[in-house]
Amino acid sequence: MEEIREPNYGNLKEALGAGNAANITSALLSSELFDDFMDMAGNDGESAKTFVELMSSLMDKSCYAEMLSVLAILCAVAERDYPEELKAVADSPLDLKALMGEMVSDFEDILAQEYE
Repeated sequence: MEEIREPNYGNLKEALGAGNAANITSALLSSELFDDFMDMAGNDGESAKTFVELMSSLMDKSCYAEMLSVLAILCAVAERDYPEELKAVADSPLDLKALMGEMVSDFEDILAQEYE
């Protein structure tokens, strides 16, 4: 399994504050996870759009645990280790909300730049 390597979320949060830590962590994770999804979807732009819409819809409904579940499934199917940073925020509602918001924003940016 390929493993995503990134700084420890807790250390980033302590040094930079929750918002900046979420932004940096998202930047490190989002492109890798989105690329994994696109590999599995055969680089289909419509599938990318559907994935981003799903994540955005879950975010709008404050379904953060469900968003983590989607990402866990994605990691499992891609045979990638589930990122420690996602585990670290799972029990912290404010950190989880911040990170999921940043990830949705990053997914939307990637979609706009690469697949539209």
